[in-house]
Amino acid sequence: MTTAARPKLDELLPDVRRALAPAERAIRSHRYLDALTAGRVPESPLRALAGEQFSIIWSDRRSFAHLAGRFPEAPAGDFFLSLAAGEGEALSRLGGFAAAVGLGEEELRACEPAPGAQAYKAFVAWLALNGSRADLALAFLANLDAWDANCGRMAEALRDLCGLDDEAVAFLDWDTLAEGL
Repeated sequence: MTTAARPKLDELLPDVRRALAPAERAIRSHRYLDALTAGRVPESPLRALAGEQFSIIWSDRRSFAHLAGRFPEAPAGDFFLSLAAGEGEALSRLGGFAAAVGLGEEELRACEPAPGAQAYKAFVAWLALNGSRADLALAFLANLDAWDANCGRMAEALRDLCGLDDEAVAFLDWDTLAEGL
């Protein structure tokens, strides 16, 4: 197939978004978010969330930096470097949330990640090592918009129902995707 005969991204994107719609809906309507927005999540799962995010953010930062090395040319290299920097910023903001749910830095570092909660970071790490450009585009297209939307829902619920302030939810308000684009 010649380059001229290949479909362009803007032609494929609507079809890909339609195909991913069920996964997008599933991510956006996760039962944890429903429970959180209904005020049915006690503090202990919020501490677990802080610990899981600490592990995920560190891993994603390394994965995005690796991707910048694998695909250094613009715009991919710049995009992945921006995502890695965004994860660094999210990590610095996570401390406010951890403190709000009763975790100091030492306790946060000592959190043992739950295997099921770490499947995402394992997949991103695998993609960073083995994924093609198409694999990466599809994976991020399927996940980042939904994750950003869920972060917004969580931040709002934690403010409204748990009384957390802006500093406590700053890592959820940090829009890594927008910063990377």
